[in-house]
Amino acid sequence: MSVLEPALYALGALLYAAHFVRRQQALGQAATGALGAGVVVHTFLLGMATVRESALPLVGAGDALGGFVWLLAIVYLYVELSSGERAMGAFIAPFIAVLSLVE
Repeated sequence: MSVLEPALYALGALLYAAHFVRRQQALGQAATGALGAGVVVHTFLLGMATVRESALPLVGAGDALGGFVWLLAIVYLYVELSSGERAMGAFIAPFIAVLSLVE
């Protein structure tokens, strides 16, 4: 995929870890923003691949893992924004970042 997507996911993971330790509101908002930006970039890249291949690219192992990472990030952001709790991000965001590097 791209270097930008895993970088944004990794930045989000670092910011969620800092927010978990320090409990500063600004760190939590920045972490949510970084993870959200990663999802936007990932969505754009999936859209570009879909146009290029004329189908949603979820056939191979790497593509399926990329789809899982994308869905996991979206579901986590939904849970965070609906509950207002950012502490889970310190555990889920690193998982998302590592999986995005593997794909």
